[in-house]
Amino acid sequence: MFDPPDDPETRLSRELAAANEKLAAVASIERQLRAVFDGVVDALLLVDDGGRYVDVNAAATRLLGLPRERMLGMRNVELFPPEGDPEVYWAEFLRRGTVAREVIVGEGDSTRHFELRATANIAPGRHLAVMRDITDRKKAERAASEAEKRLRQAQKLEALGQLAGGVAHDFNNVLATILATTSTMLEDLGARDPMHADVAEIHDAAKRAADLTRQLLAFSRKQVLERKVIVLDEVVTALDRMFRRLLGEDIDVTLTLRARGATIAGDPGQLEQVILNLLVNAREAMPAGGRITIETCVERVSEQHAAELGVSPGTYAKLIVADTGRGMDESVRARVFEPFFTTKEGGRGAGLGLSTVFGIVRQSAGHVVVESTPGVGSTFSILLPALEGTAREGASSTSSPEGRGNETILLVEDEDRLRARIRIALVRAGYRVLEAANAGEALLVAEQHKERIDLLLTDVVMPRVGGHVLAKRLAQLRPETRVLYMSGYTDDAILGHGVEVGELAFLAKPFDMSTLAKKVRAVLDGEARAPASGSQKT
Repeated sequence: MFDPPDDPETRLSRELAAANEKLAAVASIERQLRAVFDGVVDALLLVDDGGRYVDVNAAATRLLGLPRERMLGMRNVELFPPEGDPEVYWAEFLRRGTVAREVIVGEGDSTRHFELRATANIAPGRHLAVMRDITDRKKAERAASEAEKRLRQAQKLEALGQLAGGVAHDFNNVLATILATTSTMLEDLGARDPMHADVAEIHDAAKRAADLTRQLLAFSRKQVLERKVIVLDEVVTALDRMFRRLLGEDIDVTLTLRARGATIAGDPGQLEQVILNLLVNAREAMPAGGRITIETCVERVSEQHAAELGVSPGTYAKLIVADTGRGMDESVRARVFEPFFTTKEGGRGAGLGLSTVFGIVRQSAGHVVVESTPGVGSTFSILLPALEGTAREGASSTSSPEGRGNETILLVEDEDRLRARIRIALVRAGYRVLEAANAGEALLVAEQHKERIDLLLTDVVMPRVGGHVLAKRLAQLRPETRVLYMSGYTDDAILGHGVEVGELAFLAKPFDMSTLAKKVRAVLDGEARAPASGSQKT
């Protein structure tokens, strides 16, 4: 049997139902594709042959900040202008079929970086561009680049510091011998002696050379600092009258102290040098006059900021010195702390002022920040760790100016010429002197000498056995003997040999004989912590 054929009306109804099912399926697929299209994180832009947007997804409107209605019909080259002729660029794109480039949208803080990849002819008359926001990646790359640049600069300064410190130390013993010899000669020569002026000139030249070596050691961050608890605002206030005379009448100085009595652990003399060097640098940047602003405050440094600066997080006393001078470009600013680098003409100046600032601050666990704009001025910000709950040290009594005595001193110095000059100076000051070239000889002398030994005057760094170990061994034989350390080595080297500078009596080479005599007298009179045992740290 055969089914009767459908009448035309029934057949049409069935075909319409099938078509509606297909349309519904297509619509469902279209909705799914639309959901995927709008759900993609990257911007998707569909372009026709003329380069006009025919569709964009939700990410495109969000990333570009434009409504979909406005973007439709807009030409791609209007939103992302290419280099060169837009028509040539578009024709080249259609010919090549693919393109990848970075585009920048916006200005200032709202600037966004995008990676644009476009594929031509994905369908007749349709081309697809995929745009990814890489702003955060670019920021991370810039941050990494800046960090790498800071690391390279730090490594460069560290290498220069090692070189400068080594050179300075080698000169220290030579200068100490010259100063000791000329001091003795000046005592022997009368003021009317024809040789007196020449010897005095040699002595002064050696002292100037010693100042240079101290600056080199300061830059290398390995200078011996006599640390005390000091109040930043009081140091600045004490220098106020001096630096106003130093700067001159054509420099207007504004002083704002807001550190509120914050204390720091530092060397008062070195902190004064930091301030004066910054002021001299500011004055030289303003030959026709200008304004210098000096400000102090307290700043809390977060862990993130501390990591960027290379310091420990915590509370810092901040010193700011700003000028309205000629300023610096990036090339100068990058080298501003290098020793012997100077922009002065004709070789004026040694180029050690700012390198000294850098070294002292870094050795004090602080940091220097430089901001400068050519034609506008420069700002130097010094951060120094602030102390909490500390009181200032009272002023110590001064040693007797004549520095004479009759005690017995055991002198230990491996540099023969310097040891001889020191012995002569001490004998002339009235002391009885026992001498040795090394620790072994010193202990043998101490065993053989039956009378009291009042002071051990020893170099810190010597072959085989250093001064600190010698002092500990001597303390077992002579517990009453006080100790005065001397060295031309850097702070790190001294600490490495067990001496905690600042707790024990210390004399930095090179020194003249009057300084030696006063220091010896101060230790013998009990004005410095000098026992050979007890408070020493190993």
